[in-house]
Amino acid sequence: MRGATLIVNATPVGQRDDHQPIEVALIPKSAAVLDLVYRRGGTSWVKVARENGIRAADGLPMLLEQGALAFHRWFGSEPDREAMRLSLP
Repeated sequence: MRGATLIVNATPVGQRDDHQPIEVALIPKSAAVLDLVYRRGGTSWVKVARENGIRAADGLPMLLEQGALAFHRWFGSEPDREAMRLSLP
């Protein structure tokens, strides 16, 4: 991971428990973490990464935008993203 600028978890690791796909101590401080897993309250991996000064986000924004795109394609109009955001876990 040396020299990585973005590390993405695209596995189910952390979906149901606090397991982490990669030990945060191995992630360069200059990298960003994107965990495509999302859980109410956030995943352990994202929380620990942030606590260690690493930029980190979970998969909820991606889920929201995928849903918004699908809504637009199905109905031909833009959805209310704020209403969508409020309905997320």
